[in-house]
Amino acid sequence: MTLDPGMVWLLDLVEKADLPSFESLGVAAARAQYLETANKLDRAPAQMESTGDFAIERPGTEPGETPEGQAGDLRIRIYRPKGMAEPAPVLLWFHGGGWVVGSIETTDAICRGLADGAKIAVISVEYRMGPDDPYPAAIEDAELAWDWLASNAEPLGFDPARLAVGGDSAGGNIAAVLAHLAKDKDVSPAFQFLIYPATDMAGNYPSTSENAQGYMLEKTTMDWFSGHYMGAAGDRSDPRASPLLYEDFAGLAPAHLQTAGYDPLRDEGAAYVEKMTTAGITVDHKHYPGLLHGYFNMSGAIEAADVAFQDGVAALRAGLSGMR
Repeated sequence: MTLDPGMVWLLDLVEKADLPSFESLGVAAARAQYLETANKLDRAPAQMESTGDFAIERPGTEPGETPEGQAGDLRIRIYRPKGMAEPAPVLLWFHGGGWVVGSIETTDAICRGLADGAKIAVISVEYRMGPDDPYPAAIEDAELAWDWLASNAEPLGFDPARLAVGGDSAGGNIAAVLAHLAKDKDVSPAFQFLIYPATDMAGNYPSTSENAQGYMLEKTTMDWFSGHYMGAAGDRSDPRASPLLYEDFAGLAPAHLQTAGYDPLRDEGAAYVEKMTTAGITVDHKHYPGLLHGYFNMSGAIEAADVAFQDGVAALRAGLSGMR
């Protein structure tokens, strides 16, 4: 397994930039740094037919007076690409960032690229994060967003039979959990789109130690993320935190799941593929042995990352094309 030349170039760039680690910063400063750097290597934002920020009212809050809503509302952004036919398939997307950093803004180019490439609508969710709102707040927001989408799909011009859940890293974790929570609802996910997902906070895997240092996502940062997300009382063996630990995988939607060779999350992603496959779930597993964690945000500068991104676009297009 050899590191891709584009990844070697990236690591050299990171070393020269000498940015402080997230765990050496306060949460607010880490979020600001991620917002500043997350899109540096991303693809050029695709032009949409329309985008709009909206608010889903959380239980117990007053309705928002503006399209963006009030502080208590769940913010979403809806992307509608040019040339999309209605009723359209939809990807409900959850951004990465360790459940602590990241936002709708840091995943904007990804959402535009997926929408434009697959000709589907994408809904990006600004879920609550730790340590301000620790686990399970993000999962509650994910289920709220799903229930809202399922109830409003038809009036919005979406096809309720072709709704997918997806995300990268921490967002992949949230999407995987949501696929379990929603599989027996009246409207259930038709497809899972999981990019290097975190699936087991309670486990220990060879890739965690093999890639603990020097490959972008480091073990110390992972511990900082999970500590802020789970808090002191969070149960890491709860399947809503570690979806690999669900006992019943029957009835899950077909999935496209990507893993990277130099990623601490590599082995738990592969374990999730194995568990789905054993349960009879159709899984398209794409493994990129030379890539690092986070490559989905690098498709504008690194050829191998763009190949993986286009594989994802093709999987979405195929997975949601014929389910009406």
